[in-house]
This record gives sequence, structure tokens and C-alpha cells, in this order.
Amino acid sequence: MQVMPDPAGSRFVWVSDFLPDERAGTMEPLIEAGWRALKTSLERRDI
Repeated sequence: MQVMPDPAGSRFVWVSDFLPDERAGTMEPLIEAGWRALKTSLERRDI
């Protein structure tokens, strides 16, 4: 995870890389749930 400067404020980058590739189907729903929870939390804050 990285937070970088952006003309609109900040840019959050989250890279997920898991091996073996066959685990992608298992990990994808967990990663999506994580970014949705993070997005919801950030949107609730007055920043």
C-alpha cells in the first residue's frame, strides 16, 4: 500500500500479488472486501 501525491489530493495504491496463480480465485473476494471496507471508512471521515 502506498499513498502518493496527486493533483486532486492523494492517490492510494494497493497492489496484491499472490502465488501460486491458482489461488487468485480464492483471494479475489477477500481483496475486494478489503478495498470496499477501506473505501467506506475513508468516505465516512471528514478529511
